[in-house]
Amino acid sequence: MVRPTGRASEETVLLLAHARIEGTDFASEFQLTRGQPQRLGRMARASAETDFGAELVFPNDNKISNNHATLTWEGTQLLVQRRASAKNPILVVDSKEPNQLRPEDDFRIGLGERFVIGDTFFTLKKHVPPIEMTWGAKDLESLVIQDPIPKIDALAALPEMIRLSPNESQLVQKLLEVLLEGVPGAECAALVRIGSDDAIGVISARNQTSELPAFEPSRQLVTRALREFENVCHLWADSDFEEQDTPTRTGMDWAICVRLMDANNEGLYLAGRSPVGFRRTGTEMHAAKLDGDMKFAHLAGNIFSALRGWRKLQQKESFLAKLLTPVVRHAAQSGQNIEQFTTPKECPVTVLFCDLRGSVSSVAASKTSLMQTWATFEDLLDVMTDEICTMDGVIGDFQGDAAMGFWGWPQPQSDQIERASRAALNIRKKFVEFSSKVGHPLSGFACGIGIAHGPAVTGRLGTRDQAKIGVFGPVVNRAARLEGATKALSVPILIDAAVHKHLSGLQNREWGRIRRLAKVQAEGFAEPVLIGELLPPDGEPGPNLIEENRQRFEVALDHFLAGDWKRYQKVIRVFPADGPVAFIGRFIAAQHDGSPPANWNGGIPVSK
Repeated sequence: MVRPTGRASEETVLLLAHARIEGTDFASEFQLTRGQPQRLGRMARASAETDFGAELVFPNDNKISNNHATLTWEGTQLLVQRRASAKNPILVVDSKEPNQLRPEDDFRIGLGERFVIGDTFFTLKKHVPPIEMTWGAKDLESLVIQDPIPKIDALAALPEMIRLSPNESQLVQKLLEVLLEGVPGAECAALVRIGSDDAIGVISARNQTSELPAFEPSRQLVTRALREFENVCHLWADSDFEEQDTPTRTGMDWAICVRLMDANNEGLYLAGRSPVGFRRTGTEMHAAKLDGDMKFAHLAGNIFSALRGWRKLQQKESFLAKLLTPVVRHAAQSGQNIEQFTTPKECPVTVLFCDLRGSVSSVAASKTSLMQTWATFEDLLDVMTDEICTMDGVIGDFQGDAAMGFWGWPQPQSDQIERASRAALNIRKKFVEFSSKVGHPLSGFACGIGIAHGPAVTGRLGTRDQAKIGVFGPVVNRAARLEGATKALSVPILIDAAVHKHLSGLQNREWGRIRRLAKVQAEGFAEPVLIGELLPPDGEPGPNLIEENRQRFEVALDHFLAGDWKRYQKVIRVFPADGPVAFIGRFIAAQHDGSPPANWNGGIPVSK
């Protein structure tokens, strides 16, 4: 639809500003209303109450004072009054001799006349509202693009250009490049935004050549397109755009604005100057060409919106993927129903609980910020989780400087105990390597690990409002308690009886060894349970128990459990002192005469 947006009158006038500063053009335009004095300056007025600043702001020329002049449109002439605080003079351009400039403090100019402050020319122009053309979605569908090949080629390149853009800023610049290629008559393109306060902002702009001045969109056009959700074009009459000595942004005689479908407050803006002889002597001439330009901009905007939406979904998926362990993420991506496979269910699982050693003292003694300290802990937690994930485990939880992983879900794993055990040994090995390297940022830290096996409820656990992938059951508490017991026994990895039994039955276990340590009886439990230590292969570098001593300890332990403590002490006498020997020694020392208690069942009491 074509319609005028208003008609020319003496009530308003345009003041055009243009400056070339250090090779760069800057331009702006101000609308003045009859009888309303307005200040011209370099800095905006903060509020109506303050006397500092101006309503007509041209910030690019530092030779213009913050409050330089007061301008009043009187209907036929513009009254210009230099303020006493202005540092530089105002020079009036002689209408008959343009090279003649005379300083004036209080003067009047008419339409087409100019004055200069610093490097900036100000020209008074008649304000003629533009002709407006609008297109609805159905209108655009029926349009036939004239000379479509350049536009098709530009659109075809858009998806790949967007895909290869590393960030949002370059993404927008690629879009603007395509717009300028597809609309040869356009001199500038921009992504614009309208704020809740109706302020117009330029997110990004691109000129066809470097000689064009800074970009300033038409407020009326942008407001019309983005507030009323229409595809809008404004055409200005020839008389409003007489040739100037230097090109200005206001020298463009057409502009279009297309709202983006994925953002109600953003739109694409194109503006240009029509070829000589093709300006608006009749709207039909422009309409035939602008039909195709508008349809192209609309299509480019829709493609950009769709691809930007897809990109945002990818970014969200990438972020959310970090909240899921790879094995869970793969299950979700394999086409399985997420709601179905994450529904809580009971199944046998193996739980690994790993806690840092030395972290509390490290935080207390740290001279760096808490965030820098956390960065170190994050690297340490990465070591734990990387090994859990490498063995196809699920990250169940983080508790401060501790991590919990489990196996046996979402798919059953017949070798879940081996996977958990190998993950634990790999974590231990990494910490040993850190400690062996002088000056390594992760040296000085150790970890304790507990592994337990048993039934548990797994899947999506939590409340109706918030849930996470986790595991629930006594096996979790048992793994955590085993990890805590590594401190008392001074060993890196403890395993429960179920894990020990399974590993004992494996014929091929070259990746690790096990040692029975003791039977412990927790408060409230009728029977003692066996706990064991998971050891690396014989000969692996770092603190390690040689195989001969491992076997000697188990022989001694059999005597201890049988109540023959004298033979235990005889065998263990030649054993190198370590945590489990000290643990059993403290229990023996606490007994009367160093003999087993009456009716002793082989267990060493421990607190919960």
